[in-house]
Amino acid sequence: MQIHPAAEPELHAVPADMQARFLRIAELLEGFGPRQVGMSHVRPLEGKLWEMRMQGRAGIVRGVYAAVQGRMLIVLHVFVKKTPTTPRAAIETAHPPGEHAMKSLTQIKAELIARPDVRAGYEALADEFAIARELISARARAGLSQAEVARRIGTTQSVVARLESGRRPPSLRTVQRYAQAVGAKAVLRIET
Repeated sequence: MQIHPAAEPELHAVPADMQARFLRIAELLEGFGPRQVGMSHVRPLEGKLWEMRMQGRAGIVRGVYAAVQGRMLIVLHVFVKKTPTTPRAAIETAHPPGEHAMKSLTQIKAELIARPDVRAGYEALADEFAIARELISARARAGLSQAEVARRIGTTQSVVARLESGRRPPSLRTVQRYAQAVGAKAVLRIET
């Protein structure tokens, strides 16, 4: 994942908790790709444009990115969302990248994490995104969509999306049902 120079100051302008959430979602995208990450972290907009969906204490922030040249993802625009739908102007602002020097996720992460408030927010999200990463990873290994997992569990795709968001820890029974749906086994481990 790379960030377009026009989007970099926009990312720096959003609250620290949103910057931290941006980093966590970007890491999921690099690891799994947008189709596997799915709702509630990302959503397709139109054509090759997708949006990263960040919500926190400070409100709602969206990051519009494009899938280009295979698996390359480029963040084109970051903005505070104030309307129920993504504004047309925000989509139109996300122009395809030109010949600009872009920063990698590693570079932008190093810059953002250098700020104590962003680092604290990023670390606070560790458990939430560890759950999300495990669930998404298990589903990806099984080659299933959120809708297919939902059908196997006997629920809806939106419930699976909420589970994979990691925002609310699922019950052990729910994790066991999810694991069974993806052909895996849930293992509880307590570390010190």
